[in-house]
Amino acid sequence: MGAGFTYAVCEWPFDATGHSLQNGTKLAEKVCERFSEMFVERWEQLEEFGVWVEQTGDEKEDAEARQTVLNELLKQVRSVFGGGWVRDVAPLNLSGKEYVITGGMSWGDDPTDSYHIISILCDWGVTSDPF
Repeated sequence: MGAGFTYAVCEWPFDATGHSLQNGTKLAEKVCERFSEMFVERWEQLEEFGVWVEQTGDEKEDAEARQTVLNELLKQVRSVFGGGWVRDVAPLNLSGKEYVITGGMSWGDDPTDSYHIISILCDWGVTSDPF
């Protein structure tokens, strides 16, 4: 069996009027803030995406482990929405709606560096409500 093409796509952040927001630091921080709020309640679901948060049973160590994983994921959010060029992410316009997409060939591994974070953003609906 050979490689298969896989992709992840999520809605581009938009405002209350439905207009797409410009990428940049302000947008990245808005997405990070919403993601951080969701992370508190949903971090255990990250295993579905191949992201493990090692839990030892020690409350302090476990909180530090969750914070370390969150910080890494927030770096990825900032790279996608913070402006500038990200080589493995592209804009996509379907019927007037803006999306961000990443993907490629996979043999069971992630096809791109941004694949996990875009999959999580989509699954959690982080960008599906107006900012």
